[in-house]
Amino acid sequence: MKLTRFDVLFAALFAVLLAALLVVFIVGSTSHDHSYSRDVSLVKKLDEGCKTYRVNYGAFPPGSPDFDSRTLHRHLGSRRMIDGKDRPPIIEFTADDLEPGEGPVDPLHPRRIMDSWDNPINYANPGRWNKK
Repeated sequence: MKLTRFDVLFAALFAVLLAALLVVFIVGSTSHDHSYSRDVSLVKKLDEGCKTYRVNYGAFPPGSPDFDSRTLHRHLGSRRMIDGKDRPPIIEFTADDLEPGEGPVDPLHPRRIMDSWDNPINYANPGRWNKK
């Protein structure tokens, strides 16, 4: 069987398209995995921060009626006084953790905590199902 120019051109074009799709799939998959692991790490950091706050103050950080996470930025990201001693923030939030805003990261002017896809993290205390 003799291959024509068209067959060779079609095979080459098919190979290039297949390689391009493979690159897109690999890059997209890696990017998604990175975003997912960043969000898992952020949620663990918030969980541990809330537990530390509870140990220090006897209750979890207060919530807001609209589930706004700015309350977490304020309560977990501010310096605190414990037994008359000045303590560092429970969590040092970075600009990557928060919604974009003017100026430096400042818990006295809190911003919402955002996931990797720029969706706000919600926080409720008391929770919707567990009212304790």
